[in-house]
Amino acid sequence: MFRPGGLSESRGSGHKGLKMGRRKILLVSSGGGHWVELLRISAAFEGHDTQYVSSQGVESVPNGQRKHIIIPDGSRTNILGIFKIIICLWKVETEFLPDVVVTTGAAPGLIGVVIGWLIGAKTIWLDSIASSEHASLSGRLAQPCATLWLTQWEDVARQHRGLKCFGKVV
Repeated sequence: MFRPGGLSESRGSGHKGLKMGRRKILLVSSGGGHWVELLRISAAFEGHDTQYVSSQGVESVPNGQRKHIIIPDGSRTNILGIFKIIICLWKVETEFLPDVVVTTGAAPGLIGVVIGWLIGAKTIWLDSIASSEHASLSGRLAQPCATLWLTQWEDVARQHRGLKCFGKVV
């Protein structure tokens, strides 16, 4: 089971309400398989203050008391969508002030990791299981801002310095 180890230190004054290892964790992804994989690792964040954000519309999320936030989707062929994601995630992240940002990918995940890095959060990029031959473009772009950069394929991990594999989610 995926556990966000090594993330025990708090960022400081903005998070004094965190007790006994309780963290504010933002979980962000695009829809489809990325969202399914994010939900598969959700048990690792039970007991933390979680905020789920995705371009996938759902009724509820697996843990936490916060309402799921739905944001627009975008891609390198939909630049307007990218700007909408940036605006939405900037608002979410500067209001929520997460200690950790976790993503399973695509454009919302990349933007979430970059903004998380800019505001001082720890960041975890978990590349989709679909990226079985090489790290995804979004993953490679997120790598400089990722505290922990993960793939689900050992062969892919060997291709990139700093990329780790702890197993598969699905």
